[in-house]
Amino acid sequence: MVFSCEQNPGEYDYHGAQPDLGAIDAPGQTELPDVTTNDSGIDQTQAEAVEQLDVAPDVTEDLGKDAVPTANARKCTVLLSFSPPDGSQVFLAGSMTDWDKGEIALEDSEDDGTWEIELDLSGYEPGSYAYKFHTAADNWYMDPSNPMSMWDAGIENSKLRVPDCSLPELKLLSLDVGEGEVKAVVEARNPESSSGVIPATATLLVNGEKQAKSFFDPEKGVFDIALSGQESKGRVTLQLSISNENGECVPLVIPVWVDGKDWEWRDAVIYFAFTDRFFNARKDNDAASACTDPDAPTNWHGGDFAGILKKVQEGYFDDLGVNVLWISPVIDNPSGCYGGQVEGISYTSYHGYFPLDIDSTEEHFGSMDELKDLVDAAHARGIRVIIDFVANHVHEDSNLYKQNKDLGWFHSFYPCEPAWDKPIECWFQPYLPDLDYTNDAVVETFTENALFWIRQTGVDGFRVDAVKHMVHNFTRTLRWKIDQSLVTDHAPFFFFMVGETFMGEWGGGTGQAETVIKEYVNDWELNGQFDFPFYWQVLRAVGRDEGDFAELAGFLEESLGYYGKGALMVSFIGNHDVPRFLSHAAGQIADQWGNGSKLQAFTAPPALPSDAEPFERLKLGLGLILTLPEIPMLYYGDEVGLPGAGDPDNRRDMLFDGLSPNQGSLLEFARLAGKLRRDLAPLRRGDFAVLSSSADTLVFVRTMGSDFVVVGANRSAAGKNVQVAVPLDSAKLVDEVSGAKADVSGGKALLSLPPFGMGVFAPEP
Repeated sequence: MVFSCEQNPGEYDYHGAQPDLGAIDAPGQTELPDVTTNDSGIDQTQAEAVEQLDVAPDVTEDLGKDAVPTANARKCTVLLSFSPPDGSQVFLAGSMTDWDKGEIALEDSEDDGTWEIELDLSGYEPGSYAYKFHTAADNWYMDPSNPMSMWDAGIENSKLRVPDCSLPELKLLSLDVGEGEVKAVVEARNPESSSGVIPATATLLVNGEKQAKSFFDPEKGVFDIALSGQESKGRVTLQLSISNENGECVPLVIPVWVDGKDWEWRDAVIYFAFTDRFFNARKDNDAASACTDPDAPTNWHGGDFAGILKKVQEGYFDDLGVNVLWISPVIDNPSGCYGGQVEGISYTSYHGYFPLDIDSTEEHFGSMDELKDLVDAAHARGIRVIIDFVANHVHEDSNLYKQNKDLGWFHSFYPCEPAWDKPIECWFQPYLPDLDYTNDAVVETFTENALFWIRQTGVDGFRVDAVKHMVHNFTRTLRWKIDQSLVTDHAPFFFFMVGETFMGEWGGGTGQAETVIKEYVNDWELNGQFDFPFYWQVLRAVGRDEGDFAELAGFLEESLGYYGKGALMVSFIGNHDVPRFLSHAAGQIADQWGNGSKLQAFTAPPALPSDAEPFERLKLGLGLILTLPEIPMLYYGDEVGLPGAGDPDNRRDMLFDGLSPNQGSLLEFARLAGKLRRDLAPLRRGDFAVLSSSADTLVFVRTMGSDFVVVGANRSAAGKNVQVAVPLDSAKLVDEVSGAKADVSGGKALLSLPPFGMGVFAPEP
């Protein structure tokens, strides 16, 4: 529970309720260290803020005489409340009371069974504290309204984060956003023990650029901000800070979109631009590793931030209907070679998943300024950007490992493969030490690092890597901190977090795959996850001809909505961990799981198919994810039919020129389908219902109010005609793919579906 500038300590914002309120284990008895001091050596918020201000750390001593009092004092308390299932008196116990040395009594002032206390935090050292509610009936309970937890002596407890109450804080009072305009009023609040805030330290950054005018009114003690002419920026991020004689507050970050568009995350079409393999715009940062062949599929190939930026500016993503870019992990990785999944093969970290220096960008990809330029250019075109956030492990050469390996930051070595029986503590590779998030210092370090990247770059979301390999207190703390740190009531913005939990097929609603994925999707953790069960079903039915559309229809009716009404799940037909869909469709991959495909990447990489059928199957797969519910994700190169076996062959260099006729036809279709998703609102936000299904055909409708779109898909080599009931009479439907029209009579329409193809039928205007 951090109390930063933007969050009044007396106004905690917890989310939802913890489902299980039963009595649990008594807490541990070990007093916790103050984790505010970071032993890892990474920059802390205070140092970052001072650097942004271009003010020396001791400047407040010189400017203190100019301090001014604020109208409202910073309040440093927290209200804790609990309704015990056992109905008895409630006490607060924790590391702040040394557990067994005393407890703090709560009061039931309303005599309604809810016990409360407003805890004064000003007397505590800043840091994390473990606590539980202890009742007179000698039961121990975690706080059901608090998403954060921490371990003490091997036992999980609720977590209280105490801020530095000697610093000022900023509180957003009002926000008004129009097209190209932003108005905000932010109040400075200073602790009564301080002489006041120092107006000369008031700073406003707009999209990371320091403004000549701070907009701070010392007489009123507020920032009164009015910006206009912001139309070309798409998104505007305000970052405010101010100091008193004790130092600088945690910056207040206000992100808003000023393009005037009605947009929500259900409207997203995500494109994964795998940075190293996408486009090489700068030759001076290519530097392949000398430990393997320069052209090896495991070496660096030169793709960079500047390359993605160039394609943004050229409108490549606009042509695909893409409005969200997912890019590879941006953090620094080692430059050497390491063993991998195929014996005798040397692998570099071109993919970005071997974290080395978590505060720096990968030099092969570009500088922090180049990353910011990419994000800003994407925002100017209405494109959101999410970055891959790797927090399960670091590389053994990382200073984080060297400095903390004996401080309980890492699990003891236990290999993940071949058993995968200890997903939380296992190591992916012997050189990738696995982080132990039962150590609160680890949680604090990596969640603060997440905030660092958000503030530095202005990104719109994270793809959280390897979610099932981390305990829930990490993702819960990450979500809570982000929710508290990005303050806006402007609806088009919220920070999107999607998880990667690689699992198998759908198990009917009670299978391991869907239950593990679902347990991380809730109001306290992730907004959604990549829908692996969906991928396997489409791969089987379309890519491999091993299932059928009746089976797919049943799966869709069962699974859509399973993860929760507000879940923002992401569907896909390819990613960097599975063989290419095209090679599956060409019969070049042994089985749906890709067994043996990683060795095949080196011994028999699939060639580009010469016949059209694999490309038609790939078209159909792309068409389905772009018309079905869930957010579609396009894996780079699928739009042009890149072939590939397992990792790293599924990561070949992107192809922009010299396309074969089949590849050109595929790209044309991908662009059309992406634009249909963008232009037809029911495809993004509409309800879903199956109208007809058979072994080879699937017809469904997306309905949004009185508007609707009917989609028909055919997985056979022969054309099909399917008659279905539709929500209108005495009119025509127009196939937005072919331009053909279908008559509607008696509430029914006869749809003509091409071989290995689909139709997207909308009412004729």
